[in-house]
Amino acid sequence: MTPPRTILNPSGRTQVNRPNATTMPPSLAQRFSDLTSGAANFPLSSWIQEANNILTQHGMKLDVLQGGNGPDVLNYNGGDVGDRIQVEEIRNAVNALLNPSATPVRCPVVICTFLASFNREAVGLTMVDNSKPDRKVTLPSGASFLPFCLLDAATAFPTTLLHELGHAAGLEHANAANEQQDVMFPVGTTNAARNKLNGVEVRGYAGSYFSVPRVAPPYKIP
Repeated sequence: MTPPRTILNPSGRTQVNRPNATTMPPSLAQRFSDLTSGAANFPLSSWIQEANNILTQHGMKLDVLQGGNGPDVLNYNGGDVGDRIQVEEIRNAVNALLNPSATPVRCPVVICTFLASFNREAVGLTMVDNSKPDRKVTLPSGASFLPFCLLDAATAFPTTLLHELGHAAGLEHANAANEQQDVMFPVGTTNAARNKLNGVEVRGYAGSYFSVPRVAPPYKIP
């Protein structure tokens, strides 16, 4: 962790004992895991870089935990994802690789293959229940988990990773306010350049459950 240092915020007032917002950003640093169920030929490094290109404009970045040779491979043989039971099987397989009681709390991201008939966002799926304070989602067997994301290896866009993490942080498509370049704008079937976050979204990422404990500002609000 970057040692505390004095930071001058945009208003000119000095804040002390805050982490450096550039190298130890609020919330997402050291709070992220990515895993794969065996899908191949996906540009994960590009997805991470694209997310960081957007987040660093606001004093944040992802800190990714992977295996020594890249993403870990899940012990899952259920085939292409087409229903919520398979999603639960995948999430259970995550537990073999990610200790849910460990700190810091991390958000699993699974790269897999979706069936075309799967009822989900076109290129990604985040399991989250925004009606609950901790956003834990209850799956078919009754087990509940903190939010987690699935990305389709074949169709995910460069910003899908950050879009789905936004959902895990409690953000919804409506937060994009019809701005088509906004990261949280519904993806649909087009690959428009989405590279903007508004103030509500920045606060959402910075205050997400990924941060334990939560790190106070400064982060850059547009």
